[in-house]
Amino acid sequence: MTPAEVVALYAAAWREIDAEKRGDLLERSCVDAVEYVDPQAEVAGRSELATFIGAFLCAHPGHRLELASRVDAHHGVLRFAWRVDRPDGTVMGEGLDACELAEDGRLCRIAGFFGGL
Repeated sequence: MTPAEVVALYAAAWREIDAEKRGDLLERSCVDAVEYVDPQAEVAGRSELATFIGAFLCAHPGHRLELASRVDAHHGVLRFAWRVDRPDGTVMGEGLDACELAEDGRLCRIAGFFGGL
């Protein structure tokens, strides 16, 4: 799987309201011991990440995370820009994720940054 395909699955997990389907997307895109950090959170493990995403989706019904750039990857690391759209199409927020890939090509560490550079 290419880094772009892995990121597409991960981004889809941020849009999936069904917990079982979200878990499947994360299993395909993240190792079990994935680490996720952003300015407001620190999450350890794929199950905990699935729960964290579910809580975000419950708190913000109808919001959608969309990729806002191509995936830029080299030497086992990657980055991509994203945005969260409200149900009315306006932008709630945007940011950038920097990630490390495991040997099998899935995400093992995700660092999210809010806002533009």
